Amino acid sequence: MSSNLPAAIAAYFSAANAFDTSGVSTYFSEDAVVQDEKQKRHGVAAIRAWMMETGEKYAAVSEVINAVPQGDTVVVSAKVSGSFPGSPITLQYTFTLRDERIDHLEIH
Repeated sequence: MSSNLPAAIAAYFSAANAFDTSGVSTYFSEDAVVQDEKQKRHGVAAIRAWMMETGEKYAAVSEVINAVPQGDTVVVSAKVSGSFPGSPITLQYTFTLRDERIDHLEIH
């Protein structure tokens, strides 16, 4: 994993790869938003449910390829492998940080 990732983003990828949703509140802000697969999840409880659902559905693991900081935003490219058609694929994760936590995440 890229060593230049902010702590919250590194924690997100570590937890996601370990299918560990229990610590989600430590790296997402309380009112964070995640947009993935054309759906938005608002708040830590909804994000935790999304992580559980996608973990069970896809069993995806991500390998960070590149991370580009742009102010409070970090754009991460990652190779994602799992139980979905076309695996592996490269996805782009756009993280916006606030107070050293993830405030917004868009995956495409």
